[in-house]
Amino acid sequence: DPQTGWAYWANLLFPEEATSFLLDQANFATSGIRGDYYYGIKAVANMVSNTDNDVSALWEGSNENHSDLAKQLVDEVRNGLPILGELEPGQIFSMRGTQYRYLENKGEGNHLVLHNAGIGAGQWGTEGTTSYNGSIIDSRMRDFHDALPSVIRRQVQPVQATFPDDFANAPEGFWTTAASGWLDPGGSVNNPTDIWVEGDINWKFDLNHPSVPAAMRDDITMYTPGGEKKAFALSMADVVRASGSGLAFPDRNSRNSSGGTGWDGTWALRTLARHNVPWIIAPSPTWWANGGLMAHLAGIVDTSLHVPRPALILRDQDGAWTSSF
Repeated sequence: DPQTGWAYWANLLFPEEATSFLLDQANFATSGIRGDYYYGIKAVANMVSNTDNDVSALWEGSNENHSDLAKQLVDEVRNGLPILGELEPGQIFSMRGTQYRYLENKGEGNHLVLHNAGIGAGQWGTEGTTSYNGSIIDSRMRDFHDALPSVIRRQVQPVQATFPDDFANAPEGFWTTAASGWLDPGGSVNNPTDIWVEGDINWKFDLNHPSVPAAMRDDITMYTPGGEKKAFALSMADVVRASGSGLAFPDRNSRNSSGGTGWDGTWALRTLARHNVPWIIAPSPTWWANGGLMAHLAGIVDTSLHVPRPALILRDQDGAWTSSF
């Protein structure tokens, strides 16, 4: 404001975007001020909402209203902003210095997000584990949630207390008898083309295939009042639902976790391919299924090859998005 020296900027910036503003000289009477004084400038990221009305409000009214406007801005910083509602599927954003991938708007202010990297390889479960619920990877997801900064933990919304353990244990497909342990090439008896949507091997599993039980097909993480607030592994259905043009995972490469290659970059789903083998996303560009859905003979539940990639359902509130964005 050229009359008062106040400088306002009301715009929401995302990674790789930038802006600037010019500060004008502030003139004020020094009479009555004892001792030294200084003119301070504080830039607060994400300070006001990204709406035309907010921008217009900065220039309306008389100069006497600036103190009221400043109070409004402080209130907005304190109460938080609907940042998640501004994001698009697949967009990467930061919370308290940690990157996440935005997956899906679940409605009513709830949003599904995914840690953009794995959190260290380990066992999916002990030998004989047949359920995600109570497994080692389930416990690691819960520990991740419990270690979140409190301001983010307040955003976490409840999901299903338990997830179904049904999987499509068909006599063919899903698995391999190849000596290498890899899923056989598409079209073979052990990896028939018809289990993949449009025959695109390792991309989107056909959840409408006759071998898929309803519980597996419908295992979609949802905001669940009365459920549990926790982090969780995505299901096969979650990944398929989020894969495709205009979605969170527009191609195979987008499903890879950040910073990982080979086994250290795989991440495990909560859905089993057999009673002792979970589905994984394999990232290595040297593998023909880069970013593809795979089930591997070497990846039984008690091997230390399974990387958790925590997902959360969050709701915009309480100021979690006002810094470190």
